[in-house]
Amino acid sequence: MLVDLTLRGRRVLVVGRGELAEARRRTVASEGAHVLLIPPPAAGAPARAGRRGRSPLRPTDIVAARVRKERPTLVFSTGGTEEENREIARTARSVGALVHVYDAPALSDFTLPSTGVAGPIRLAVSTSGQSPAMAALLRRRLERGLRPQDAALVELQGNLRATIRRAIPSSFEDRRATIYRIARDRTVARHLRAGDRAAALRVALRIIAVQAARSARPRPRP
Repeated sequence: MLVDLTLRGRRVLVVGRGELAEARRRTVASEGAHVLLIPPPAAGAPARAGRRGRSPLRPTDIVAARVRKERPTLVFSTGGTEEENREIARTARSVGALVHVYDAPALSDFTLPSTGVAGPIRLAVSTSGQSPAMAALLRRRLERGLRPQDAALVELQGNLRATIRRAIPSSFEDRRATIYRIARDRTVARHLRAGDRAAALRVALRIIAVQAARSARPRPRP
């Protein structure tokens, strides 16, 4: 199941170093999340001394302590051994976070689809972790099929959502029918292809008015 998470204002941890970790950080930050990049201790780094009477702290203990402190919504691990990633995932889940471990679907709570952006439109193609390369190829194929007026139509409908709710407050079905009428209207499409968004808006407002009048009529009892 593909889900478009709203991460604005959420805390996200990225564990790792190098270009992959930085790419994850940039992607999540672009969604408005508060991202903390945690570079794990270098391989072979000695364990730190623990408190008196306790065993030395391992590198994974140090990362786990940061996870428990920050209590993030998501945790991405972009490196490390399988055992290290298991410990990070176990700690993240203990604080209610979802986990993604790079190239390890069995350790992850979700897979990352190949995504593309065209204005307000986002394309996501997933192969359930089986072939990220194929997901990227399919996503690029779909991107080529998008037209500029598709993004313009999405923006138009986004701007009209509140207007439609006010005009047709009592019927979800009628509001949905109105949205589809706008999406399929040839005159709206023609104006958007020409780049005339004001004309497209005028036509859409007329469609809303007609649909609102129909919705307000008394309906025959069954």
